[in-house]
Amino acid sequence: FVDDRPRKPVNLFTNESVKEGLFFYSNNRRDEQYNTIEVGFKDRFDNYAPKIECIEDENDIKERGVFKKKIEGVGITSRAMARRMGQHLIYSSISENQTVAFTAGVESLLCQPGDLVIIEDELKTYFN
Repeated sequence: FVDDRPRKPVNLFTNESVKEGLFFYSNNRRDEQYNTIEVGFKDRFDNYAPKIECIEDENDIKERGVFKKKIEGVGITSRAMARRMGQHLIYSSISENQTVAFTAGVESLLCQPGDLVIIEDELKTYFN
């Protein structure tokens, strides 16, 4: 897991700073983007009994039906923690569904996994 608190980007990548000036984009298929998640957790207020918290995005369900995922929240011991985790995962699944790949030079050594970077791709159009 990566800490998702707001932070500043650590690097900027442009067409001039990547190999062959190209960024490669991929999108998650719409049916891979879940809008309902069941988070399993151990409730510390009930002698650590296993419980399930169900979180849904009602607007997305109305638009395209239910796409469910089940996960086990390791280390989660309250309903509130399970709810926050589920809400974050649903938001990420629906809203953050495009990835970008590129090859960079030594300037990429400034980045660590999970770092926020800025991509300025002059070749990217609005629809890809």
